[in-house]
Amino acid sequence: MFVRTRISCDSPIEILYYSSRKPGNYPICYYYGESEGLVDSSQSLKERFKQIYPLCEGCQGNKKEFYTKGEIKTNGRASKRHKT
Repeated sequence: MFVRTRISCDSPIEILYYSSRKPGNYPICYYYGESEGLVDSSQSLKERFKQIYPLCEGCQGNKKEFYTKGEIKTNGRASKRHKT
């Protein structure tokens, strides 16, 4: 088990919450923990990132942006070079 010691009320939700398959885990805002008023991410974000964490209207109004992870590589950057 790992416990973060420098956690505060200003700390975002831990990533492990979102990756857990535990029943009862539902989408909550990455920054605030709110389950109501979640904002849909744009199609361009969905095309650029593998993971987009939930964001509520309140945080969006406070100029926070979607927390993203795993940029999708395009234009051949994802393919490996083969020796010839």
